[in-house]
Amino acid sequence: MPSFFATHETELNAQVIGSDQFTNEIARSKRRTSEFFADDGILPAYYPTPDQVDQYPVFVKPVVGAGSQGIAVITNAAEMDHKLADGKDYLITEYLPGQEYTVDCFTDRFGKLCFSGFRERKRVKNGISVNTANLDLPPAVASIASLLNQKLNFRGVWFFQVKKNQTGEYRLMEFATRVAGTMCLYRNLGTNLPLLSIYDRLNYPIQIQENQYHIEVDRALSNKYQLSIEYQTLVIDFDDTITLKNKINPLTMYLLYQVQNQHIPIVLITRHQYDLDKTLQRLNIDPHLFTTIHHLTDRSPKSTIVAQYSQPIFIDDSFIERDNVLQEIGCPVFDVTAIEGLINWQA
Repeated sequence: MPSFFATHETELNAQVIGSDQFTNEIARSKRRTSEFFADDGILPAYYPTPDQVDQYPVFVKPVVGAGSQGIAVITNAAEMDHKLADGKDYLITEYLPGQEYTVDCFTDRFGKLCFSGFRERKRVKNGISVNTANLDLPPAVASIASLLNQKLNFRGVWFFQVKKNQTGEYRLMEFATRVAGTMCLYRNLGTNLPLLSIYDRLNYPIQIQENQYHIEVDRALSNKYQLSIEYQTLVIDFDDTITLKNKINPLTMYLLYQVQNQHIPIVLITRHQYDLDKTLQRLNIDPHLFTTIHHLTDRSPKSTIVAQYSQPIFIDDSFIERDNVLQEIGCPVFDVTAIEGLINWQA
């Protein structure tokens, strides 16, 4: 994708933020990468043809590709023949058995390599690092970063990947002139690499700010919801709904402040057995967050109160309370575990 935009930059009514076309083309083709750095001693052994393979296993990857698509570890000549039978263009290299690492980099408009962050790809899914942690940059890997930066024309964010060979030496696997998804690790250390790329393009002075602590990120599927309902009043319980084990439920408060920003009234109905004002004060909850507070001291059903409000929804940890409101009023009701469905994560 960076290569495509760089090629068609003159057709766009915008600047393309990134490295130049030559650098993009080298990055895009594994074979051109192999040929370009052939004499620099940073690549795994390369076999131009299957007949020249003198030791298995070997690693086969598409000449043009991304992630883990099309890659394979080949253990014998028969497997090699089967792999190459699809007619696609592959690169055959030495198999690297060591741990894989990514080095996230930033080069400014003057060609200075301002940042190199070394992280371990601890868990990989479909070629994407979904669990990674920062480590100290080894001098040998720093040398590879410097060499790449000297020989190519990077600008802004870029990254490369290395693995150790059988003798423990780091070898360049590939590099790319784009943002890596797990660069979010460094944003949480104080270095926002994509934003720095924008600042550099605007000719702002660049200063790297990085906290010195260990950080690990785990990227997993998360649920986001869109509900086909509209409501004009949010009616909510207190104990074990706004509270959680005598503390605040932070997810509930996230929702309440989001609803407040939308200027939707929030109505509190509670059977709290203690002094509610003191409890709110202890938890640092401003009572003005609620348009109205109904503190029930008897067993009267909450549905009679919910019915007073325009187009309400009702949130309560109690199934009995929710069922009563649902049966008597028919408005949407939610358990605490369903609060995530009410939050607009794009807001």
